[in-house]
Amino acid sequence: MKGSILIISGEASGELHGAELVRAIRKLSPDTQFFGVGGEQMRQAGVELLYDVIHLEVVGVWEALLSLGYHRKLLKELISFAETHRLSAIVLIDYPYFNLHFAHRVKHLSTPIIYYIAPQVWAWYPGRIKKIARLVDKMLVILPFEEELYRQQGLKVEFVGHPLLEEVVAELDRSSFCKKYNLDEESEIVSLLPGSRQREIKYLLPPMLQSIPLLQRARKINFIISLAERVDRRLVERMAKPYLPQVTLVERDTYNVIKNSDLMVVTSGTATLEAAVLGTPMVVVYKLTFPGYLLAKLLVRVKYISLVNILAGREVVTELLQYRVTARNIAKEVLRLLLNPTVKEGVKKELLGVRAKLGTPGASHRAARAVLQFI
Repeated sequence: MKGSILIISGEASGELHGAELVRAIRKLSPDTQFFGVGGEQMRQAGVELLYDVIHLEVVGVWEALLSLGYHRKLLKELISFAETHRLSAIVLIDYPYFNLHFAHRVKHLSTPIIYYIAPQVWAWYPGRIKKIARLVDKMLVILPFEEELYRQQGLKVEFVGHPLLEEVVAELDRSSFCKKYNLDEESEIVSLLPGSRQREIKYLLPPMLQSIPLLQRARKINFIISLAERVDRRLVERMAKPYLPQVTLVERDTYNVIKNSDLMVVTSGTATLEAAVLGTPMVVVYKLTFPGYLLAKLLVRVKYISLVNILAGREVVTELLQYRVTARNIAKEVLRLLLNPTVKEGVKKELLGVRAKLGTPGASHRAARAVLQFI
């Protein structure tokens, strides 16, 4: 079976899922050609990249508006590519601001459009689901409650499970991890995950770092900053310079960091689910620009920001948002868990329940089979 697929991902987490999907399709159909928007992981999986994902990542509605010029240029060129190449299918991964506009502009081509990692319409713009129903031939969803949501609109939809269940793998035990990074094995480990976008890091890393001396007064702790892929290490080093004797910077080893941490302070996003998969308690933080925050207040339709709490249906992990993201609040919540083993174990038990709701491993293979049905 030979086909040609255009696959578009606009963010680092989606790019990882896209790469795994491509590998799964290639196992089932080795001759399939791939073109797309993504990053190095998708390139290594066999995608001929038309644009690199690093130029696309934005946070929130306001930030998306600020990047309209670049996105308009990209949209025009991708439409031209779709019109001049015989594509068997178009696979869109999350990134709704761009992908839905693109789907609208290429719908006339009658090329099957499959959406993998669905837009979070239950959180933003619930009315958007009707637009999706007009544009998309099949939804491949990774959160269990999304299946019925899309089915009610007459869409063909399949819950394939969450790809993190097969992607999140940590090999190092506590002793090996501490030895690798020269950490005191007898002390607790608190990891700081400030996100993958520069704007997130600038807003969230300073209060994370400022909580370190407050925590050190109460406990002997190993502090780690886990750097996401494509994060500028020099930026983080400049920000963390006053704390570097007390904090270890770790690159490209996120899953081992999460697994071996007693607790995480983490930016809301995919990392919260990665922590749930590995069973690590966390304090979730998030902060937008002031205009972005005002827009979010008007548009967001869910009570919680972290997927862990959304899936649980209650506050399993503490969320510190906007003005509550302070060093004092972070330290207070970290110590609440570290000083209360019963509370901490309760959170870990709740995380097991969240993990169970993500389905079973094999999401990429199930999604690949669904895509190939259109070729």
